[in-house]
Amino acid sequence: MYLAFFVRYAVDAHRGKGPRGREFPPHEVRLRGGLVRSWALEGKPEEATKALEWLETLPPPGVLAPRVLEGNWRTRVAYVPPHDLLQPPGHREKVPLLHHVLPLPGRLLAYAYPLEGREEEAEAQLPTLGRLAGRISYLGTSRNLVWVEARLVEDPLGAYREEAGQEPWLLVPAEAGDLWMRVAPPGFLRLAEERFQARVRELPHRWVPYREPEALRSSQSLSPWGAWRVLALDPPLPLEWAPLFAHAARRALLSLLPPGAPPELTGHGAGGGPLRAPHLALVPLPNVGHRYGDGRVLGLAFLLPREAGGAVELALLEALLRLEEVRLDGLAVRLLPPDGRWALREGRWRRPARRFASVTPVVFDRYPKRGDVLAALRFSARAAGFPEPEEAWVLPYPRPQGVPLSRDFRLPPGVEGYVAHAEVLFPEPVSGPVLLGRGRYLGLGLFVPLEVEDGGA
Repeated sequence: MYLAFFVRYAVDAHRGKGPRGREFPPHEVRLRGGLVRSWALEGKPEEATKALEWLETLPPPGVLAPRVLEGNWRTRVAYVPPHDLLQPPGHREKVPLLHHVLPLPGRLLAYAYPLEGREEEAEAQLPTLGRLAGRISYLGTSRNLVWVEARLVEDPLGAYREEAGQEPWLLVPAEAGDLWMRVAPPGFLRLAEERFQARVRELPHRWVPYREPEALRSSQSLSPWGAWRVLALDPPLPLEWAPLFAHAARRALLSLLPPGAPPELTGHGAGGGPLRAPHLALVPLPNVGHRYGDGRVLGLAFLLPREAGGAVELALLEALLRLEEVRLDGLAVRLLPPDGRWALREGRWRRPARRFASVTPVVFDRYPKRGDVLAALRFSARAAGFPEPEEAWVLPYPRPQGVPLSRDFRLPPGVEGYVAHAEVLFPEPVSGPVLLGRGRYLGLGLFVPLEVEDGGA
């Protein structure tokens, strides 16, 4: 049995500031700090004091969170006046402060404390801890709006899967862990009160190593795609035009890159020929796969290989700041900052799953000899950096709602081969985006996880 605190974000991004701002999942000490704030707001009642002191006797919790990539953090610098009361406001020199933003592929966190035979004690303390948890309105910075509930669960992993609809990133305390997290020490309530009276802002903490259990580390394959940037389209386009639009957008982007731009962005090798190594993919994002799916392309994602470094991502961002419009057959399409529509969310396409269906047709790397579709798609999966599927099918009609027939798509110049919609089943959960086939760098062979349904546009 576990005492679990379930934290639900009311926003679709996690924010931090300062040198420790790039922290996800939020360390356990932040949850405990929120409980102490609730205790103080209630007037420090005795039963709440006893409940928080009892919580200090439990071992560090397991942490469950949506899986994120380090490369998805976005950072900006703001200049703020220091709290220097010795100088008048007009004479204080502003100092830089880093602000960090991490788009979230899911909105649920959980902190699960193992009870180890102390279930009766937990049941007695649960009403008070649940009341304190319900008063927490943010985690870390006040821009991370959340609501929190506490309850007893037999299986935190199963409860997370059921509520979040996705596989979590599970971290547990381990002596050989490689991720260090700040955890509340024994006596946390007393130490926090002493620091508050002394006007020390940092919460008392101890560092505990965490790691992902080996069983989970080996049971899920990560996508070969790393950094993800999205721009919304105005106006939206028919999905049949998506490959041609990606081709036009790539040409527009190349025109903005400086001489000597990284080959991961240009797609060109040393001699000017096609780069054989993974490089930038431009992927149109359609509104499909749910009851309101209409096949409109709402945005364009720019994906970098996982191995691409920060310098490559910075060069891409600089070019995207100047990419305001793409012209397709005389139609001017504006590129705008993304909004909250489901098709534009990273989690829509990265969500781990075993079964996927194509939303843009696959241009097979090899023709299926004697109708052996599985062998052909296994080759395409290996070439794209994914594990081989255990089953695969060619579909006469596309599976997701709103997807056109494969023959209706207009292919860009130079992309030829056997074209068909497909469905694949991997032996283990795979994190997307899943892109297979010859045209994957222009958004062909884009697959959507079939476990995801009814998200809305």
